[in-house]
Amino acid sequence: MATIKRTITSDEKMDQRLRDNPHFALCKLTAEKLGKMCDVTLYEYGSYASYEHPDVLCYHGSLTNLYEIKMSRADFRADFKKPHRQSGPTPRFQYPHLGVYRYYVCPEGLIQPDELPTGWGLYWVNEKRFIKKRTSATFKRCYRTELSLLTHAMRTYVNGGFNKELIIVKPYR
Repeated sequence: MATIKRTITSDEKMDQRLRDNPHFALCKLTAEKLGKMCDVTLYEYGSYASYEHPDVLCYHGSLTNLYEIKMSRADFRADFKKPHRQSGPTPRFQYPHLGVYRYYVCPEGLIQPDELPTGWGLYWVNEKRFIKKRTSATFKRCYRTELSLLTHAMRTYVNGGFNKELIIVKPYR
């Protein structure tokens, strides 16, 4: 008896990834909900164009919002060790990296506002509802890296690259 080999579609792969990885699911939800007013939103997007791999990065005109998704306290503490998270005395004097506005997004109560690095904002997620606990300050960003990442993402989007589904582009009206 011959066996029939079934090809798995990209939609089925995405559904499986959403079920198996709560971090990825929250990244996608954040991109869809908080990025809905943005022109281009990238989530879980890795590229040679940036040493930093943002969980969610939204481009809105000349501004960018960075959303770091945290599913555990250990993940939150590990974030402080990243070289691009080393803080200066104020948000304006930090090492420039992605995001004019920067937020942590986590399940409700996981991170408290008083635990955040200087200037960072916080969203809690409760049953697909986002609750803003603290607003982000304005940060110094690396415009060149943001532009390189956006250029790479647009080339991937237009050419139908392997991670095209990680890019949300707002339709032009």
